[in-house]
Amino acid sequence: GGEGSGGRPPPFRFILSDSDYRVVMGAGVYENGEPLPESARHGLLPVKVGGEVRAYVSTEGVLSPGPDDLAYMDTMRQALWWGVGVAALLALALGALLGEGLSARLRRLTVAVQAMRAGDLRQRVAIAGRDEVALLGQAFNAMSEQLASSHESLETSNATILAQAEQMKELSIRDALTGLYNRRHFDEAVQQLYRQAVRHGRPLSVVVSDIDWFKKINDGFSHAVGDTVLRQVAEILTAQLRASDLLARYGGEEFVIALPETGKPAAAALCDKLRAAIAHFPWSEIAPGLNVTMSFGVSAEMAEGSPEAMLNGADTQLYRAKESGRNQVCLA
Repeated sequence: GGEGSGGRPPPFRFILSDSDYRVVMGAGVYENGEPLPESARHGLLPVKVGGEVRAYVSTEGVLSPGPDDLAYMDTMRQALWWGVGVAALLALALGALLGEGLSARLRRLTVAVQAMRAGDLRQRVAIAGRDEVALLGQAFNAMSEQLASSHESLETSNATILAQAEQMKELSIRDALTGLYNRRHFDEAVQQLYRQAVRHGRPLSVVVSDIDWFKKINDGFSHAVGDTVLRQVAEILTAQLRASDLLARYGGEEFVIALPETGKPAAAALCDKLRAAIAHFPWSEIAPGLNVTMSFGVSAEMAEGSPEAMLNGADTQLYRAKESGRNQVCLA
């Protein structure tokens, strides 16, 4: 998507490329036809037609109410309270003029105005007749109904906008296949976990893992089975981790974990527990002859200076686990 009216950026945008990663719609970030950089290809969602990937799409940004939405809600609020204020002043002025001789009908009207000022906008005053007071009551009833309806419509619109914003935000940070956090969200969230750990002098471990021989699973059983394996691995990992741990699908068959308040020995023990849970899962129920294992690399060296450096260290340990025979945990 491009920019909205008046040159304002849209609340969210998407980038579309063909199956060769050449930009079709660049959202003002990339020129049409240029190759999409490698750094922008992580987390792309494939668009399949007849089982073949024909394009890739990537949503960017967090949806929030746009300037037009906010201006509309602000205008409605102002009109609402101006109307209440005018009605209140009108009734109070009549009350001051009539003084002690205020009739029962005007007393009812005054009570209704006060209720409106307290926030109960839908009021109906029973005033019969055709004199000025009756006409005033009829006008008040009509105004009260209109204000209450406008306020309810405004609140409904506001709730819908906020719900859609929250839904789009959640979609933008989730992996479509597994439901886990995606790489973009992990890279942002691990920065905060690292800063907190450094500030309070607490341990932090990061884990890089991937499924052993995943290409053979896709080639030997089918990509549909491969997708099922990815989803099942995500469920197993999620079930074994704490709510405070950060788990994400980093791309392909690779998963990353951040473990706050966890030193190297505890992180290694947890990863071995995860490894065993995956190795012992009854994979043959998904496809006869299917076996799945995972390898893990662990880094708890916060002195490396950044979460990126810790991830690189964990990745090095993962490579060592692969070279050593797979289905194991390696740590520095």
